Amino acid sequence: MYKRENVPVEIFHTGDVFRSRAIERLESTGKRARIVVSSPSFSGVRAALLSHQVVAVLFLRNVSPVWRVLTRKDGFPPLPKIGTQLVRGTTRDKRHQIVNDVADLIKTVWADL
Repeated sequence: MYKRENVPVEIFHTGDVFRSRAIERLESTGKRARIVVSSPSFSGVRAALLSHQVVAVLFLRNVSPVWRVLTRKDGFPPLPKIGTQLVRGTTRDKRHQIVNDVADLIKTVWADL
């Protein structure tokens, strides 16, 4: 399925940061992305992948052990690195302690990834 010229792709909704970069990279190899499923959620992506009829772009930590990461050997180029940012207001006002606590928790968890 992934060796075809037209690759059936499951992709997150329009506007997803992976979408345009994945399609650009795929087309740089002479293959065309044929978007057959689009989902706003990871559970939708997962369901499509479990059908074994599509390829998808995911963070490596979301790749199930039953799936295989496609590489150059499979005819797929490496994808560009994508950074993430945590953005919040500049105030650390005590009235917004829950926001401060969640931001601190996210920074701690992301530091371990």
